[in-house]
Amino acid sequence: MKEDPSKKSQTLEGMLDKHEINRESRETLKEMQATIREYELSENVDFEQIPEGIKIRVKDKIYFNEGSVGVSKANREVLDKMANMTADNNWTLFVEGHSASGEESKDKAMDAFILSAKRAEVVTRNFVRNKINPKRITTVFYGDTRPDEPYKGAGEVARDKNRRVEFILRKVDLRSKGKKVDSR
Repeated sequence: MKEDPSKKSQTLEGMLDKHEINRESRETLKEMQATIREYELSENVDFEQIPEGIKIRVKDKIYFNEGSVGVSKANREVLDKMANMTADNNWTLFVEGHSASGEESKDKAMDAFILSAKRAEVVTRNFVRNKINPKRITTVFYGDTRPDEPYKGAGEVARDKNRRVEFILRKVDLRSKGKKVDSR
């Protein structure tokens, strides 16, 4: 059976587009790595290339005391550095709130979902106070549904490590308009 030439050119076009995306992605990664070194945060982050672009995960997750939504003074230093870098570079920030399995506030007024939402909110408000445009922040919370993989157990270390807020930094918001392509 003879191959349809239009399918061959679409495949070639697709390959060229993919090459261009990968090239841009590598350039973006290098730029972001340089910027992070500039702000003295290179020891604090991991980089991942994902289909949507570059994801930067901050190693220094912000941890909370059991049933608490307050950010410690030590954590504020990392937050302030991240806020300055994110604001100065007009990056997009994703704030993800988490809690330990079955966690509640001391007065039992907040369950795991509310605690994770309040933690994410406190951190987001800190970023807004530190010059980050709220339109560039996406805040989500997961309650106790997404434990940190190495700490899935029920022990005290697992509980401590799951009372956290994590961050993902991106140059482009996932909700940005994409490039229109033909559906055929």
